[in-house]
Amino acid sequence: MKKFEFNLQNQLRLAFLALTLFLIGVLSVYSGFNLIGNKNQLKASAAQQVSKSITEKIDRNFYERFGDVQAFAANVLAVETARHRDSLAQPTQKFINTMVSYYVLYDLMMIADAEGNVLACNTVDKSGNPLTTGSLLGTNVSGTDWFRACTAVAGPEGGAWYSDFGANPAVAQLYRSNGWGMGFAAPIRNEEGKVVGVWYNFASWKEVTQGIRQEALTALRESDPLADIFLTNQAGNVIDASDESLVLNTRITPQLLQKQSLRFTTQSQTIRSEDCVYGLAVASGAYTYQGKHWHCFTFIPKAPVTLAAFFTGEILLISLVILGVSFVISNGLSRRIVGKIHRLHESVHRLSGGDLSQTQPQLSGRDELNEMEVAVCRLTEGIRQTSSFAEAVGRGNFEASFTPMSENDTLGNALLKMHENLRLVAEEDYKRNWTAEGLAQFAGILRANHDRMQLANAILSQLVKYLGAHQGALFVVEGSESGGIWLALVASYAFDRKKYLEKKVLAGEGLLGQAYLERDTIYLTRIPADHVRITSGLGDSQPSCLLIVPLKVNNSVEGVIELASFRALEPHEIAFVEKLSENIASTLASAKINERTRHLLEESQQQAEALRAQEEEVRQNLEELEATQEEMQRKEKQYLAVIAGLQPPVDSPPAIGH
Repeated sequence: MKKFEFNLQNQLRLAFLALTLFLIGVLSVYSGFNLIGNKNQLKASAAQQVSKSITEKIDRNFYERFGDVQAFAANVLAVETARHRDSLAQPTQKFINTMVSYYVLYDLMMIADAEGNVLACNTVDKSGNPLTTGSLLGTNVSGTDWFRACTAVAGPEGGAWYSDFGANPAVAQLYRSNGWGMGFAAPIRNEEGKVVGVWYNFASWKEVTQGIRQEALTALRESDPLADIFLTNQAGNVIDASDESLVLNTRITPQLLQKQSLRFTTQSQTIRSEDCVYGLAVASGAYTYQGKHWHCFTFIPKAPVTLAAFFTGEILLISLVILGVSFVISNGLSRRIVGKIHRLHESVHRLSGGDLSQTQPQLSGRDELNEMEVAVCRLTEGIRQTSSFAEAVGRGNFEASFTPMSENDTLGNALLKMHENLRLVAEEDYKRNWTAEGLAQFAGILRANHDRMQLANAILSQLVKYLGAHQGALFVVEGSESGGIWLALVASYAFDRKKYLEKKVLAGEGLLGQAYLERDTIYLTRIPADHVRITSGLGDSQPSCLLIVPLKVNNSVEGVIELASFRALEPHEIAFVEKLSENIASTLASAKINERTRHLLEESQQQAEALRAQEEEVRQNLEELEATQEEMQRKEKQYLAVIAGLQPPVDSPPAIGH
C-alpha cells in the first residue's frame, strides 16, 4: 500500500475539505440558532399579542364600570333618594341589591347624600347571600377621595371618579377577604345640575381583572406550560398574578427587563429576564375612561438549545452534497495550484539566497500566482535600490534620494525615517557644536578683557562675525533709580557713526528701551523704515531682520545687544545669543563692579595719604610739644634751684634785727 505523503497538494486537499466541514458546521449552527431565534420571535410576538389583548379587555371592562356608575347616579330613584334621604332608602336598597345580583361584578354599592352620610347600600352579595352592611348606613364618607372629587365644583374628569388598584377595608371585612378591587363614583345631580349625593361602586378584582388574565393564561399554557402573566400598576408593583403572594410585594418594570436584571420566584418557578421572552402592553384607557396606565407582562420561556435544532434532515442532505462537490473541486485545484507554487518557490528560494538577478517573471497567465512572481521581481528591484540608498546614507550622503515601493513599504519607509532622523541628528550636532564652539571662543574673550569698553568692542565685533550679521551695537545701563536710567552706547559695529555716536536711549524709549523694560528678546523680520539701515560705500539698505537681546544676570539687566542682518537668523542662533547674553551680562556686571572697586580703592588710597600727612603733622607737633615740655621742666628745675638758694638753712639762727 502506498504511503500517504503529507505534501502541499494533500495539505490543500485536507484544508479544502476541512474548510468545507467547517462551513457545514457553521451552516448547521447558523440554521439551528436561526430556527431557535425564529421560535423565540414567534413567542415574543405571541406574548405581545396576549398582553395587548388583556389590556384592551381590561380597559373595555372598566370603561363599562365607568359608565355603570354614571348611569346609576343618573337614575331617578338615586336622585330622589339623595334629595329626600331616608324616605326612599328602602326601595333604593332593593334596587341596589338587584343591580349587585344582576351585574355580578360589584362587591359593594352605596349612595351618600350631599353631606356624605350613607343612605343605602347592598345587603346581599352577587349570589344573593345576606351581608351585614348595616354598620355602613349612616356613616359619613365626606373625607374620602371619591366623595371630595365628586362634590367638587369642577366635578370628576369624564363624569366619574375611579381609583387605582387597592384594598377596601369595608369589603375585606364583609367578605373576609383581601378586599382587592377598584372603586368608581359619580355625582348625583338634580334637575338644576346641583350635586345632591354620590353613587359609589366597588368592582370585584377577582370577577373583572383576574378572570381576564386567567382566561388568557390558560390558553397560553396549552403551548407553553411555564408561561405566566402579570399585571402591574404604573409604579411597577404587581397588582395581579397567579401567585397572590407577589401582589404589591414584587416589582416588574421595563427598565429591569432591558437591563436583563429581573429575577423573582413564584410558587411554581423562578422567572429570570434572560431566560424568557416577554410581551408588554400598557392599559391606556378606552374612550372617555383614561385608565391608570397599568402594565401587562407576558413571560414565555425561550426555546431550548438542542441538537435536533442543528441537525435537521434538510441540513444533513445539503451537507453531504457540499462535501462531495468540494472533494472533486479540491482535487483539481490542488494539482494546478501546486504546480505553479513549485515554480514560484524556486524564484523565492533564489531571492532568499541573495540572488537579485531575476527581474522578469517566468510564469504565464494572469492569476494571483503570476502576480506573486511579478511582486517578487519588484521586491528584488526594490531591495537593490534600498541597498544602494542605505550605502549612500552610511557614507553620510544625506542628499541621496529614495522612493519606497509603496505606502506600506515598511523597510523603505523605515530607511526614509532613518535618513531623516540621521539628518536631523547631524543638524542638531552641528548646532550644538556651533554653539559650544562659540561659547568657548567668547569665554576666552570674556576672560581676556577687564576694561568695559575694550570688552564691549571685542564681544560685539566677534559676535557679528560669528553670526554672519552685518551691524551690531552694545548698550550698557547707566544712571540710578533716583536720577533716571538710560542705555549708553559703548560699542558698535558698522553702524552710522553720525547717528549712533554718543547715543543715549532712555528706559522704555523705542525698541531698545522696551526690551530693557520687558527683559525679553525682540526679534523682528518687518523692521520700521526709519529704525536702522545697513550702510556701505555704495549706499544703504534695510536689513531683513533685527534682534534685540537684553543682557540679564540674577534678574538684573546690565545692557542690551542689537544686531541687524540681511538674512533671517535661525532659532538656534537666537538661542545662542540669548545664552551668550547671560555670560556677557555677568562679565559686564563684574567689570562694572571692578571699576567701582578700583575707584573706591583710589579714593581710599588718597584718604590714606591724607591721613599719613596729618599723622606726620601731628607727630611733629607732638615733638615740638615734648621739646617745649622738656624746656619747661628744665626751667622749672632751675627756678626751683634758685628758690632753694634764696631760702636760709633750717638750723641757722635767725638774723638779729631782721
